[in-house]
Amino acid sequence: MKSYHFNPDLAFIKSDWKGNIKIYDKFVFEQTIEEIPFSAIAKYAILPNPQKKEKKEDKFVPTTISNIDFLTNEKDKIVWLGHSSFYIEINGKRIITDPVFGDISFFLKRKTIFPCSPSDFKDIDYILLSHGHRDHLDLPSLNLLSKNNPNAHILCPLKIGEIIKKYTPFRQTTEAGWWQKFSLTDIDISFLPAKHWNRRHLTDFNTTLWGSFLIQGKKTSIYFAGDSAKGDHFFLQLKMYFKILIMP
Repeated sequence: MKSYHFNPDLAFIKSDWKGNIKIYDKFVFEQTIEEIPFSAIAKYAILPNPQKKEKKEDKFVPTTISNIDFLTNEKDKIVWLGHSSFYIEINGKRIITDPVFGDISFFLKRKTIFPCSPSDFKDIDYILLSHGHRDHLDLPSLNLLSKNNPNAHILCPLKIGEIIKKYTPFRQTTEAGWWQKFSLTDIDISFLPAKHWNRRHLTDFNTTLWGSFLIQGKKTSIYFAGDSAKGDHFFLQLKMYFKILIMP
C-alpha cells in the first residue's frame, strides 16, 4: 500500500511534488522498499574485512583547536565540530547540525576531543537534524544543548519530531518532508532529498524520514547533506537552487 506524506503546514518548493512515499509504513527513496537482506548483513559480519590492514595502519587523527573564539564574534562562519556536527552563523542566526558532543556508545567513540564545552553554546536559534541514526541524532548531546538553549527550534524530517518530543525538553520542533520550506521569518531553510535510510532499533527500519538542508541567507547559501549516497537528487537540487536564485 502506497501513501504520500508531508507537513500540511509547510509550503512545497517543487510544484510537482506530492510528498514522501511510504510503502507499508516505510519511507522509500524511490518507488520500492530497499531493505538490506539479513543474508547480506550476516555476510558482512562474518567475512574478513578486505581493508583491515589499511585501517590498522591508518593512524591519522585530525588536530583539534580548542577555543571558543568562534562564539564570541558576529561574523558569518562555518566551524566543523567533528563528523556531521557543524556550527553555522549566518545573518546573525546561530545553527548547529546533527550535534554529537562525545562518545555515542562503548563501541562508537569520538576520535578527537570536542573543541569546546557543550555549555559554551548559548542562544542557538536552530538545530538541524538530518536523520535518526545515532551518530547524527544523539539524545544525550541534545539534552546537554537544551540546558542553555531551551528555546532553540528543532528542524527535522517527518516522524523524527516524535523522538525529540518524547526524550528531550525542547519546546519548538518542526518536521518537514522533502522539497518543503520551513516557515521562518528570519532565514530561509528548506528540507531536501538524500539517498539514505534510517534505523535506531531492530524493528523501526525507515519508519522515520531522512534528508538534507538548504540554508539561504541574504548573500550566502549553504547545503548540508547529512548522509547520502550518489543519486539524481543532487542534480535536481542544483536545478532547484538556481531556479530559486533567479526567481523575482
